[in-house]
Amino acid sequence: MLKLEQQQKEKSLTRTIRILRTSRTKRIVRGLKFEIIQKNLNFLVQNELVPEFVPHYI
Repeated sequence: MLKLEQQQKEKSLTRTIRILRTSRTKRIVRGLKFEIIQKNLNFLVQNELVPEFVPHYI
């Protein structure tokens, strides 16, 4: 019983990973990441919590 549950979890995980690997999804995810990072950066800069800079991971 437990083994079957584990297999289903792994299946859904690999399915999720496969979906995330498709280029269209990658673009969307990258866009979202960029937007979130931009929003956070703008917030931090506006509140003078960090000096204005561009993070290297974009």
